[in-house]
Amino acid sequence: MPSRKAVAGSAVAAPRPGRPASNAWTLAIAAAQILVLGAVPILFTLIQLESLVRGQLLAVDYVHGPWEAGRSLLAGHSPYVGPSSAQLDGIAFVYPALAALALAPLSLLRENAAGMAFTMLNIAALVATLHVLRVRDWRIYGVALLWPAVISGWETANLTLLLGLAIALAWRCRDRPAVVGGLVALAISIKVFVWPLALWLAATRRSRALAWAGTLGLAMNLLAWQILGWHELTVYVRSMEALTHNQETRGYSIMALTLGHGIGHAPAEALSVGSLAMAAVACLWCGRHGGDRRSLALGVATCLLATPILWLHYFALLAVPLAVARPKLTPIWLLPLVLRFPAVGPSASQIVLIAIASGVITAVAMAMPGPRCVPAEAQATKMPAANCEV
Repeated sequence: MPSRKAVAGSAVAAPRPGRPASNAWTLAIAAAQILVLGAVPILFTLIQLESLVRGQLLAVDYVHGPWEAGRSLLAGHSPYVGPSSAQLDGIAFVYPALAALALAPLSLLRENAAGMAFTMLNIAALVATLHVLRVRDWRIYGVALLWPAVISGWETANLTLLLGLAIALAWRCRDRPAVVGGLVALAISIKVFVWPLALWLAATRRSRALAWAGTLGLAMNLLAWQILGWHELTVYVRSMEALTHNQETRGYSIMALTLGHGIGHAPAEALSVGSLAMAAVACLWCGRHGGDRRSLALGVATCLLATPILWLHYFALLAVPLAVARPKLTPIWLLPLVLRFPAVGPSASQIVLIAIASGVITAVAMAMPGPRCVPAEAQATKMPAANCEV
């Protein structure tokens, strides 16, 4: 006969009656996640790509902007259409000289091939951004692919998702002054509205990185405008002013909201500049008080306030501070999914809703618990030393 201990042991080892049902429920949840957050985003992306190709609408921003500008540049002409061009009421190339030179080689390809290549580069940039920020939760990749701002970014194939990758790399390399300075300089040289990234460097006492950014930025732009021709600088500035005047009421900016309600241009501009100034001060304050992550989140938010025309795809940049703060899937990642608004000409309520959502995402990114991050070059000062990891 078995001993009492053996009987007791077998009783303990016996499976619990509720375990099979629990396992089945766990498997069902896992299968649902794979379907909804894995298969659906990939399938949607492929279907959308096929639809855009069939309708000849793939990469419209890139084709009618950088690609046409690159063809003109390679032919020995100006990449800019000029401030009086009717194209400034729609899609036109209005990037600085460095962007014109960097994007020109891709214009050697035919229109469709170049458009598809740049679209794939945009999608790859999103994946690389999350990977650089050490996001290992695969579900976030699926959710991010479904963000309307991300979809708008790769559908039109502009530079926003590539800027997001540059910001992610800057964060990852934040304690390597030459690298982070070069990345910030490159980003600002391609899209000027991300200049608040320099505030982040200044606020977090990364003086060497800021010096590298200023030096490399100056060198890159002097060389680029020298190659392109200094007379093109005036054409670029005047074209940008004309584009802003023509399209400042069509986006999601404070200017668009206030001007759409009949408020005069002067008070609307004052409100816009005031909001930008407050965000910049908050970015500096957080950085000075050891809030590296908070300062980055506010820096990215300040970029959205700094652009004269705020398009839907610009909100994809918020994925960077959110990935830093929440590398695992939480409900905040799902918030942008409901903001399926038009890329151009949103209503006032849509502008307000997306502004609230952006504020919530920024607040969540700032509220991330953990040790304060101090740059390596500031550790010799009065600020306490800390090792910062993503």
